[in-house]
Amino acid sequence: DLFKNLSWLNELTFKSSIGTSGNSSIGDYDALATVGTNLYAGATGWGVSAAGNPQLSWEEQRQINFGVQASFFNRLNIDVEYFDRKTSNMLISVPYPYTSGFSSITSNVGSLKNSGINANVNYDFIKKKNSFLNAYVNLGYVQQKVTELFQGKKYWIIPNTGVSWAIGQPVSYFYPVFAQINPATGSPEWYKPNINPDLIIKSNQNPYDVTTTFNSTALQQSTGIKRYAPLNGGFGFSGGIKQFSLTADFSFSKGKFMINNDRYFFENPNQFAGYNQSTTVLDYWKQPGDIARFPKYGIQFTQFDSRLIEDASFVRLKALTLGYNVAKKVLDKTKFITAAKVYVTGR
Repeated sequence: DLFKNLSWLNELTFKSSIGTSGNSSIGDYDALATVGTNLYAGATGWGVSAAGNPQLSWEEQRQINFGVQASFFNRLNIDVEYFDRKTSNMLISVPYPYTSGFSSITSNVGSLKNSGINANVNYDFIKKKNSFLNAYVNLGYVQQKVTELFQGKKYWIIPNTGVSWAIGQPVSYFYPVFAQINPATGSPEWYKPNINPDLIIKSNQNPYDVTTTFNSTALQQSTGIKRYAPLNGGFGFSGGIKQFSLTADFSFSKGKFMINNDRYFFENPNQFAGYNQSTTVLDYWKQPGDIARFPKYGIQFTQFDSRLIEDASFVRLKALTLGYNVAKKVLDKTKFITAAKVYVTGR
């Protein structure tokens, strides 16, 4: 009754929720300390094979949602929702000194916060008996932040992944940061990490604080590049006139970055002699003053550093469908088919 005189407003719903859920993907028997057999001095013996963790429990996730859903003019539909999700007691393989007998023990530690907006909008441009046209867009924007780790750590580099968790930052790529090919010497240079490698080094902060000696462990630091894209979504339309219809669906991701592992093999002619190489390797340093992409020959062209991290953002047509509804007067002649549609879909 409150809105009965508002002809332009068809529906208005406010919604909110709060709840918790658990992740029980702990692993079989990970909570138990188990033993196994081994050989020592030619004799069979028993030894502890898994440390176990009797306090192991579910990972917990608390989520709060606030949203609004509305419809206007019998054409425009909007659904927007804000969420705040905190994951705590995360199931993580916490590293331990090898002197303990184990490299890591699964534990409930740390917390991660994700918050953002999910939105869906669709609009009917044409609503007629013999024709229609509807368009939609949906998107999700997420801000991520690590809020707690373990053992008093400010950051943790996950072994052999190039990915790190640093308190106050999103999950990010940790790699040696490439500086340049020195125009005078033809040698590659990498930025030395800050005292705190989780702090992002800027190329203009101290351009001479570089090294020509590559060490993947000693040089790894925060690149400032997020592991997960903050913005994802899709859009599309559906339309038709008389018996014909056309539907198209697109998807997109902005801020998505990936490691191009192939380039390590395709841009390393002196490491992989005889392998096909990219034509980019022709851009290597030859004489003083050259501004080149790769160092002088004899030095490894490509290392596992920040150069392999590429922008993988995209907009992509995912599906396209063209259809034809067979005319009713044609179907009536069959005496038993009431409706039929012929269509072709490309994905």
